[in-house]
Order: sequence, then C-alpha cells, then structure tokens
Amino acid sequence: MRVGHAAMDGRHLLNLLVLLVVIVGHLLLVRGVIARLYRYAMPWSLWLAVWFVMLTVGVVVPWVLVQRVGLHGPRVLRGGSWMRAPVGWQVYAGACAVAFVVTNLRRYFPHRPRALVSSRGETVDVAGRIGARPAAAGPRRMLARLPGNELFHIEIAERELALPGLPAGFVCL
Repeated sequence: MRVGHAAMDGRHLLNLLVLLVVIVGHLLLVRGVIARLYRYAMPWSLWLAVWFVMLTVGVVVPWVLVQRVGLHGPRVLRGGSWMRAPVGWQVYAGACAVAFVVTNLRRYFPHRPRALVSSRGETVDVAGRIGARPAAAGPRRMLARLPGNELFHIEIAERELALPGLPAGFVCL
C-alpha cells in the first residue's frame, strides 16, 4: 500500500494506530471534562462559552498533534519515531492512550456494585406516545427535528439495592 511517496509498512501502520488511539483518548478526555462541568449549575451563557472552548480544544489539539508530531517534527506518520516527539506531547499522548484503554476496559468489563440486587431499564418514545414532538418554535425546534435525534427518547431506569444497616423507615423506598 502506498501513502504519498513512501510505501506503508508495519511502522507506519503502528504509528497511525497509536495516533488514532491518542486522538480518540483525547476526545474521551474532552467528553469527560464536558460531562463533569455540566454538573455545575452555571448560567446558560457561561455554559455555552465553556462548551465552545471545550469543542475547540476537541478539534484543535488533534489537528495540531497531526501537524506537529505526525507530519512535521518527529514525522511519525512518515516513518518517524514517537521518541523524537517533544516530552510534553509524549506525556499527553500517554495520558490519552491510558484514557482510551481505561474507558474501553470499563465498557467491556463493567463494575457491578455489591449493593445492586437488580437493574431494569426501559426506553420511552415521548413524541411517539403523545403523537407530536413537544418542542416550542425557534432554533431548538429545528434541532429537535434533525434525523437521528433522540431528544424525546427517555430511559426509565429502576435499580433495586440491598443496603444493610438501613433504618427501618427507609427500607421500602
């Protein structure tokens, strides 16, 4: 297989795979930061600014990584070595690779809390049940109409827990 002017060998494929793992790990870190920041009650305009910054970081950092490490500098996409990359990029690439591995391990080997007796879930299509999409006029209505948008699908999750030592008044809650 040829890419550009050089034949693609094992080193090229490995470097490409490592770069893809680092980029996906970076996106997982950005997604995690967005999820954590969303938990804080902040004014909508501030939340939009934070979201825009995180979205920009999600796009710009991989682009800079490909430019500075993949195509120029150590040129890992052209057969170079990751060991020639600046230490900062190596450390960040390592953190992103760890995020990728940990996320996938947690996804494929989920942790079940000891207190969890049973877990049931059901997805409900609210728009289907009421016969219309409950969205007011304006830009949000246009977003609600995008194909594949599951804005009006909610998941009802029911968890049964066994908590030893729970006071008697809380047992049937």
